[in-house]
Amino acid sequence: MSPRVVLKKLPYMDTDVSVDRSRNDILKLLKGAGADGIQWSEIYKPIKTTELRFVKNNIGYSLKIPVDTSDIDSQRRNITPVRFDALLAKRERGLHRALFQYVQSLVKAHQWGLMKFEEAFAGHINVQLPSGERMTIAEAVIARKTGFVQLPEAQSQTSGEVT
Repeated sequence: MSPRVVLKKLPYMDTDVSVDRSRNDILKLLKGAGADGIQWSEIYKPIKTTELRFVKNNIGYSLKIPVDTSDIDSQRRNITPVRFDALLAKRERGLHRALFQYVQSLVKAHQWGLMKFEEAFAGHINVQLPSGERMTIAEAVIARKTGFVQLPEAQSQTSGEVT
């Protein structure tokens, strides 16, 4: 009998929906909302990250999703390579289904008129900083909070004057 493997309990971790189906469902949602240039990529350093990029109204968006497998990695010695691969595949399926639900909720909020598309996906808009570095708005805000990036100070307008 193999040792019991204890994993983080995450939503969608028991889904049987394949990664390909979830990606196709996301593609249909975004195309239906008018996005194009939709691309998937995988980044493996420092940790595996799945990235979804697309364009709508000449605005570029990036959703970067780190694949956290630390709970699986910590038990690698206790399980067979086949079981390890099966657990990684299960995590990928759940992650992609969660991403589908996330994108679907943002698209539906836009469709119902709760917010503009750009507002719904605001944190994922790509920007170029004065230094030339490119990142999403969310990454820039987080980096500024931790002191890694200098963003221009916000300016308020009163009576047409910038203060």
